[in-house]
Amino acid sequence: MAIPESASPTHAAALLGRSLSLTKWYVDVVAADGCGAIAYWAELAWHGVRGRAGSIVTFAPGEPTTESAILEPGGPPSWTGHSLDWAMPSLQLHASVQRRTAGAALRLLGDETGTLDWNCVAPNAAACLTVGGRRFEGHGYVECLRTSIPPWRLPIDTVRWGRALFGGRSFVWIQWTGAEPRDVLLVDGQQAAGRIHPEGLELASGERVTLEAPHVIRHGGLSEVLRPVRALWPLLPRLLREAHEAKWLARAHLHSTDGHHEASWAIHELVTLRR
Repeated sequence: MAIPESASPTHAAALLGRSLSLTKWYVDVVAADGCGAIAYWAELAWHGVRGRAGSIVTFAPGEPTTESAILEPGGPPSWTGHSLDWAMPSLQLHASVQRRTAGAALRLLGDETGTLDWNCVAPNAAACLTVGGRRFEGHGYVECLRTSIPPWRLPIDTVRWGRALFGGRSFVWIQWTGAEPRDVLLVDGQQAAGRIHPEGLELASGERVTLEAPHVIRHGGLSEVLRPVRALWPLLPRLLREAHEAKWLARAHLHSTDGHHEASWAIHELVTLRR
């Protein structure tokens, strides 16, 4: 189906929304010293038109973040058993991931508008990402998000997400506000009860995860993240063009009920779609 040249951005967005399909992969690693890398792969399709984009972010405490992005980066990550071996040659990326903990696949939304499926593929992994010859090795995390709901129709104002890994333990959280607020908390790959707040987690089991003052990985308009698809901006509603993302690296602390304390790293973010 072609979009009429005379269609307004609102009308065009509505046409696109009726057959939209978005898949986004996220792969990260943080080394013991806090240096790390994040790889993104996304595919957007509608009415026979399909586009792919990939990007790499590298960071270290006290250093500026580096980013690179490209259209048509090749195929998505694929798993063989508990292993991932994936490359985006155009971005000089090679990723090797060994899953330590089984994940969870959840449908977060589903109605006549479409579905939003979140697959926490590897909540805790041994990972190595090589970017342009620089090697990042440590605790890693992998997830995949698939949705047929246009972003402007999501009943979400803000999304708070994070992952904190401690040796064999993993804590992953999603919290969104809006018309249908929701909290999702995974502990070692299993759903758990607890409270999510900006400074960490309080679990029903009595365990706590606290986050120190963060190092900024990215802070600004989501339009910067969408640079590879800049040509499509006229079709995107203001909600998405003006969305804001803040992503951080923070020292994380696990406080067990027996008094044991363990320190590691967390990556967490806050995306604001509607103010």
